[in-house]
Amino acid sequence: MIEGTTYQSFRDDYLKTYHPEAAVEAGRFNDVSIVDSTEVLKRWVDGDDEKGEERRQALKGLASKKLIFIPDHSSIKKLKDVAETNQDLSSICDEIAVYVEFCSAIGSQNFSFEPLLLLGEPGVGKTYVANELVAALGLESYKLSVSDACEAFYLSGTQRGYANSTPGRVADRMAASKHANPVLILDEIDKASFNREDGRPSLLSPLLQLLEPDSARTFRDLSLDVQIDCSRVSYICTANNLETIPKPLLSRLRVIDVRKPSKENMVKIASKILSQTYAQMTGSSMPKEYVISPCATELISAITPRDFKLQARRIVSQLAIAKPDSERYVVTKECLQFVEHQERASFIGFVDTNSVRA
Repeated sequence: MIEGTTYQSFRDDYLKTYHPEAAVEAGRFNDVSIVDSTEVLKRWVDGDDEKGEERRQALKGLASKKLIFIPDHSSIKKLKDVAETNQDLSSICDEIAVYVEFCSAIGSQNFSFEPLLLLGEPGVGKTYVANELVAALGLESYKLSVSDACEAFYLSGTQRGYANSTPGRVADRMAASKHANPVLILDEIDKASFNREDGRPSLLSPLLQLLEPDSARTFRDLSLDVQIDCSRVSYICTANNLETIPKPLLSRLRVIDVRKPSKENMVKIASKILSQTYAQMTGSSMPKEYVISPCATELISAITPRDFKLQARRIVSQLAIAKPDSERYVVTKECLQFVEHQERASFIGFVDTNSVRA
């Protein structure tokens, strides 16, 4: 460090130079390596074949310095909002909020939370709840759909030597992440294949390793043949039932029952989904307010967050076309006619093709 400078000023200058996207957050980040650079150099893939280039890019991403994101006090208010809308998460939100305060008080160099399993019926909004929790904390997140995964290579990569050797999803996401402590959302974990009759490694082995911080520190991708420190990663799993989840895996997860939202909470969720959908459709950072009228409340409260989300783009488009300059939209029963038709006809998850034909 240059004589006469403070650590904070030195850090600010460093971030502006090497991580300009993080400069505004100076003081909330810490730089770490998640791989041994010497090991990466040894594994650098020769040749210009397509798979070789894919591995090189993954190695390059893993070798880059990662930032540890530490949520600040603003996350505590956001966690309370999540708990109010999703009361099944009130306990875990309170615990994480206390941990955020703890990290702030001691100047923690790390932040992660225990592995969670959100359990509930299809469509009740488990993935939505997971995303809300992550957003409240400001953490990066990556969704892994493990319902079709049947072998270990999905997470840990294909063994070197195979013609189609590719990095696993964990290495791929960690290479892409700017942070050393992202959240991995493992969707529909109860539908993954954990028992293989052919003797080939199943998804269970790498999952058990990743869920224990001590063993996650030495997680090895078989395609890249490098050791990745995944000890700071947090995990949120979703499932419809527990019957197909192996006990060793279940013992490492904190199970939280997620029920269908109450009428009041479903109205709040619907308003938020519409606001988020508008932002996604337009790329705007200026939020729009969506108010659910009393006449539409009963209809919205009768469906699930997933079903409502399927109709959100149509509702947002319909309201914006009618009043393009409005900052506040009122969602009436007329806006939800198709939702009502869908709910009555049990077309859950499907689109009425007659309504979209030219």
